[in-house]
Amino acid sequence: MNNCLGEYDERVFEILGVAEAGAFFPPIRKSTDIVGFVNEEAARQTGLSVGTAVVAGFFDAAASFVGAGVYDDGACGVISGTWGINASVQSQKPQNQKFLQCVNYIDGSKYLYIESAPTSSVNLEFLLQNVFPHIGYKEADEIVSTFSADAVGLIYRPYIYNADKGNGAFLNLTHEDNYKTMIRALYEGVAFGHKKQLEALTESGVSIDKIVFMGGATNSDVWCQIFADVLAYPLCVPDIKNTGMLGNVMAAVVATSEYADIAEACHALAPRYQTYLPNTDNINAYQTKYKKFLTGRV
Repeated sequence: MNNCLGEYDERVFEILGVAEAGAFFPPIRKSTDIVGFVNEEAARQTGLSVGTAVVAGFFDAAASFVGAGVYDDGACGVISGTWGINASVQSQKPQNQKFLQCVNYIDGSKYLYIESAPTSSVNLEFLLQNVFPHIGYKEADEIVSTFSADAVGLIYRPYIYNADKGNGAFLNLTHEDNYKTMIRALYEGVAFGHKKQLEALTESGVSIDKIVFMGGATNSDVWCQIFADVLAYPLCVPDIKNTGMLGNVMAAVVATSEYADIAEACHALAPRYQTYLPNTDNINAYQTKYKKFLTGRV
């Protein structure tokens, strides 16, 4: 895609030595376009009614952001799941691209600036399954909640999938540490990873007022508060878990003319939020740790 033109970029096919392949790609459609209808065979296989409209819809991350109400310029969404996905909505194409990816958003009138990597809450899954298999997620939360922001000197780098030209690591491990401090450090380290990713966006001119927070980490109140304190922004958590499904529902109701556009659908159907406000004292404690996280020197 040439995101500036909203068209396929023929130069890419030529560079790859398959110039003729461009002719086989389907037409580019808006997320709210009807692209077909359920036929009899599909109806038999799915139970849907013959003639039901099929809408183009959004890819997974974009659907999650739309469903969470991340629509207006400058709105920022963060997903903490297998991947840490951080995105901001902008009307202007980027003047520089210090972040990973820029895609057309919604109907092509906006852009989604995205910085992402497999560095998020998948780290906790890895640690509990492979190192501390006797501990469950609920117990991990309880352990983490017993520590204050400045209580643990251990630093965790969440790069177990080599996503930062290095590997995952616990830094500053001493004889005073144990499985409890390691789990607490992991919660903080995942949030530090997101902070670094968000800084790649702000360095490209993105301004952030608040963050809409989604993904597996939202199941933990203590982790949500750690994120708010580390990122130093109010954190708004939607009251529904599957915002991706809601995002594609929004595309469908616009396609069938129940709402005029995605903006109207977002304002009408967006979820309510639980807000986590950052604690000033904790912000300062985490800023000191974050500097050590970045340098790897403790």
